[in-house]
Amino acid sequence: MAQPAGEPGPVFLRPVVRVARPRPVRATPGPGADRAGALLCGLQSEVEAAVARGVITPGEGQEVLARLAIVVDQAVHGR
Repeated sequence: MAQPAGEPGPVFLRPVVRVARPRPVRATPGPGADRAGALLCGLQSEVEAAVARGVITPGEGQEVLARLAIVVDQAVHGR
């Protein structure tokens, strides 16, 4: 379902690029922060942890994140 990075297509269908950062990461949005982005950051950490534990495959993790991005966007922006 996800497209390779750099390919054309909707952003929510592109794979999530891993960012090197210390653990644990918890999203703390400041004033005027993008609530959808902050929520997805926390959810991405949870999905990455599930992949690391072997609960789901990396491909399944990408699909979960793509679907979550759609749902979070609709919930936050009231669609």
